[in-house]
Amino acid sequence: MTGVIPEDGLLSHPDKPLPTHIAEVREAAQDILRLHSPDPERACLVEDLVSLHDLGKASAAFQEYIRDPNGYRGRRDRKAHTPLGLAVTLVLGERLGRDPFWKLCVPAAVLGHHSAFPDAHRLTAHHFGNDDWAEIIEEQAAEVPASEVSELTGFPLEEILADPDLCDAADDIASDLIEDLRMRARADLPGAVADRLRMQFVFSVLLEADKAFLALSSRGKESYREERNVALSPEMVEEHLCGSKSSEINALRTAARKEALSTLLEDPDQRLWTLALPTGLGKTLTAASLAMSLRDTGEAVGPRRRIIIVLPFLSIIDQTAQVYDELLKRPLTSTLMQSHSLSDRTYDDTEERDAEFFLDTWDSEIVVTTFDQFLLSLLGARARHQMRFHNLADAIIVFDEVQALPTQLWDIVKHSLTQLTAHLNSTVILMSATQPGFLEEAESLIRDPKIYYDAFGRYQLVLKHRESMPLDDFIESMLDRREELERERVLITLNTRASARAVRDALAEEWDAPIHFLTADVTPKDRLAAIEKIKKESKSPCLVVSTQVIEAGVDVDMTLVMRDFAPLDSLVQIAGRCNRNGRWPRKDVEIYHLKNSAGRSFAEMVYTVGKGSPDLRLEETRRVLAPHETVLEEDVLGICDQYFRRLRDGKDLGAGHTRNWATL
Repeated sequence: MTGVIPEDGLLSHPDKPLPTHIAEVREAAQDILRLHSPDPERACLVEDLVSLHDLGKASAAFQEYIRDPNGYRGRRDRKAHTPLGLAVTLVLGERLGRDPFWKLCVPAAVLGHHSAFPDAHRLTAHHFGNDDWAEIIEEQAAEVPASEVSELTGFPLEEILADPDLCDAADDIASDLIEDLRMRARADLPGAVADRLRMQFVFSVLLEADKAFLALSSRGKESYREERNVALSPEMVEEHLCGSKSSEINALRTAARKEALSTLLEDPDQRLWTLALPTGLGKTLTAASLAMSLRDTGEAVGPRRRIIIVLPFLSIIDQTAQVYDELLKRPLTSTLMQSHSLSDRTYDDTEERDAEFFLDTWDSEIVVTTFDQFLLSLLGARARHQMRFHNLADAIIVFDEVQALPTQLWDIVKHSLTQLTAHLNSTVILMSATQPGFLEEAESLIRDPKIYYDAFGRYQLVLKHRESMPLDDFIESMLDRREELERERVLITLNTRASARAVRDALAEEWDAPIHFLTADVTPKDRLAAIEKIKKESKSPCLVVSTQVIEAGVDVDMTLVMRDFAPLDSLVQIAGRCNRNGRWPRKDVEIYHLKNSAGRSFAEMVYTVGKGSPDLRLEETRRVLAPHETVLEEDVLGICDQYFRRLRDGKDLGAGHTRNWATL
């Protein structure tokens, strides 16, 4: 039986005809694709998906619902439109003889475009193995005005919609596609990862296009995905630095920046890079110069490339965004955007509804964001995150402090970034003073980083961790040294908020110098204010008690650092706060191993894997430090290389996560 079209036509929304909605989604999708490298095959796939994505809205139940959403009294699952779209597009792809990528990508996007990129269960058993869902889908299909929907979509759907065994056929096709995908992953995991990313790109374009004309005001629609003439050039960095004082460290910063830029431009086809430089050597400005240079040189031959800066901690996001804000002379949000849990929700001079949309879709030339937000956009399934994914294509991605990435994510990040650069025209620069080395295909922008490490002698690690020390004894030793320490700029970094509070509270009663407390107990806004004050009073004695929130990238300069035991990369990162600008003779970074009143190691409480087992990184740190009583800064690079090599050889890097993700 074929359904009857309502007298006032098919609706997609209470005030919008379905043909109008599809036309608007098509227009928005074309606007998005114009911002990316041309790919005719991908453009055709998006066109097919746009035509088919809402075919399920032609069901009688949905049409009844959309005319009076508040008054609808039918079952919620009866009005669902994406399961019918899934079944129809699975069978359509098979009947038309489309390639396996089309046959999986289009149905997956149709099913997930109001929720999330679907997993294998949702594509198969969740709907087709459930008798209730199968009955609903087949009843909906019989009620659809098939000839009208065929004309609307441009595809022959009459026989498919009339098939009483539609769900059985769709289930067989989906099951075979998933099994083929799993076999593909076993034989060619990089290829399976590449296909997942290519599917996500198409899905992402649909998600944004489907929402654009519904979310935006009339004014917002006029400016949607407009071409901006925003000049970003590496000369901005040189202009910014032209007034810097002449010093040995500034000369090293200039040399490193120029070498990295020269290496980058010598090999334009290379898309995976690492930048390894000692802390305090200007990686933020070097990265800005690199990213702007890539964008500047690429404009003549391709789309204008978005720059995405990825950072692990909120404490350094504001600091990094401030650098770009000064470089660009206080730009609009459409040029420089922060995207994280505490970022401002305003966008240029737009009204609130437009601002929300432009912020959520990362519509800015430079986006500064967190590891979490970036990885959700790259690897997550939820539609709100995947809507941003297409922005990662053709982008210049600067992944700062990459050593902070958990080791169990190394494998999936390695595969996804490698295929992102190979198939979606992105360039990735991984930055750190301590490169973990999990991206084997990456080339170094600094040909011999050791030259720069050897040029410094700012600190030495003083290793006192071999015998554990009760926290109370550590506090007592600090009080015994009070006269000495109150003349210094001291940073004490603990592993837990409780131990940090205990140290702060005990010392505050006796200390005359200013005390700053930086942990997650303090609001991010207050932490940033305290960090700014520490930086401003850079020559005055003070005591800073913190947890790991100050560990990486925070530009403070201390004369003595004390750190509870941690993985080597964390120890080296905190050491970068000691004598950062080389203003004093070599200073000490004292490493302790503190335990609570019950004798439990704070390090082993915090750095754990699985169900609480100590992190292997702690044992590998002990092992590589065992021959040493002290470690000079210039020897850190070699020890870190040894440490990360041992981790790569002996630790679970998350290969299982990669296979599961690639096979849905």
